[in-house]
Amino acid sequence: MACSDDFSSGSMAQWRTPGGSSDASSNHQGPVNTNFGNSIFDADITPPSTSGNAGLLFRVFNRSIGANAYKGYYAGLDATGSAFLGRASKSWMQLGRWPADVASNNTHHVKVQAIDRALELFIDDMSKAKISLTDDTYTSGVNGVQVYDTGATFESIEIAPLVVSGDF
Repeated sequence: MACSDDFSSGSMAQWRTPGGSSDASSNHQGPVNTNFGNSIFDADITPPSTSGNAGLLFRVFNRSIGANAYKGYYAGLDATGSAFLGRASKSWMQLGRWPADVASNNTHHVKVQAIDRALELFIDDMSKAKISLTDDTYTSGVNGVQVYDTGATFESIEIAPLVVSGDF
């Protein structure tokens, strides 16, 4: 089942941090109750201006409180103007980085597409992935948002599972 949230209702009922609250403050994830393998995850993100990073979590499980205290993937924007994609397993491993023209304090449309081993990150231009790689460490899990050492704004979040040939 697909899910979306534009936060216009003011409700955070479908969002939870590892500690159980709905406050996704700095250094905490805000996973929604999904469990997808192949999926598309879209959001508008206004990244930080001076430090830290903000982005989208996908295929996440074994969550705990703290930075990188989960197993799964994280794609985001940082204060240096770069986009990145990596995976965590209680520590961080960067898989790809793109020296994006990502202006801080401006809203950017971010999309992650995960199909089997293929992981792609799109920033603003949805016709060409900025980062495209393969990794099969994690095959399914929850989706969510994360900020690290900063604050950020997330809007127009949409998460949809994908059915690809051979899935049925």
